[in-house]
Amino acid sequence: MSDAEAAAGTRVLLETFAAAGLPRPGPGRGVFLNAVASPALDAEWRRALVCEQTHKGRHDALARLSCDVRVQAGGAFDAGLVLLTKHKAAALAAVARAAAMVAPGGVLACAGARDAGALSVQKRVGATIALEGQRFAAHQRAFWLRRPEALPPVLADWQAEGALRRVAPDGHVAAPGVFAWDRVDEGSQLLADHLPDELAGRVADFGCGWGYLAAEVLRRRHAVASLDLIDAEWSALEAAKANVADPRARFLWRDLATEGGAGPYDWIVTNPPFHAGVGAEPDLGRAVLVAAARALKPGGGLVLVANRQMAYERTLDAHFAARQVLAETPRYKVLLATEVR
Repeated sequence: MSDAEAAAGTRVLLETFAAAGLPRPGPGRGVFLNAVASPALDAEWRRALVCEQTHKGRHDALARLSCDVRVQAGGAFDAGLVLLTKHKAAALAAVARAAAMVAPGGVLACAGARDAGALSVQKRVGATIALEGQRFAAHQRAFWLRRPEALPPVLADWQAEGALRRVAPDGHVAAPGVFAWDRVDEGSQLLADHLPDELAGRVADFGCGWGYLAAEVLRRRHAVASLDLIDAEWSALEAAKANVADPRARFLWRDLATEGGAGPYDWIVTNPPFHAGVGAEPDLGRAVLVAAARALKPGGGLVLVANRQMAYERTLDAHFAARQVLAETPRYKVLLATEVR
């Protein structure tokens, strides 16, 4: 979800407690999955909640507010809050995990964008556990329930369907919510097929996802001395660790847009992200390209794949003196940028 969608969803979710007369949990007695920093997260809420956030930038933003933030929450709580993502399996898994952590009779409240599948999730949850109420505000849908004494068995299935697992037919490990989790992305495959012959030395994969491209670089280019797999999403890195066993690989949890890359690198490969919410957000990809330019050694090179309609050329030209097209299809283009300015 985009930052704007996340902020709106958080506000509606927290306001639902007052609007519906629901009791706020006491200090440390609430758990908030997919939590994000928001003005609505006041001091009382910050004391009340154990926050779970797997995106590095959002995790750090919560830490700056002195929230108790973790990549994986656990324990027993009086109330659960879930900010729903657009990935239905991941959203249902979060609901199931939160329900398992809430004591019987405790409140479980959820909210998500109307145009990102919140109604579909609400219907699935409501068909499983009776809902106590719902409300709509700021293009967000919120609903809540009381945790029953015994949880329906299907919630265990939801958790399993949202967890890291092996995916057929190639057998890679991934989870819903990770980019192209259930397939090999066509663009990444095109890039792997057109890696420069001279790619060698210290290399990084910016936005590595579940590790397909990094694994191909290591398999095809034996002169690569080391490869840093970098992603802002902790779940993606956990998948990549299961998929890339090469000793040259290192795994870094970093938000490239705010922290930049580790560097300096001889080469960087990337299939830059351009979706956070429902629509395309090309600034996400541009931020990764700028981070790549800053992380390269003098004389280093950047190889990327992008959808044909993504106009990254101006960003590349602002940071590199040379650019060429290595491959094109009706959907994708592979670009090589060198001579960092």
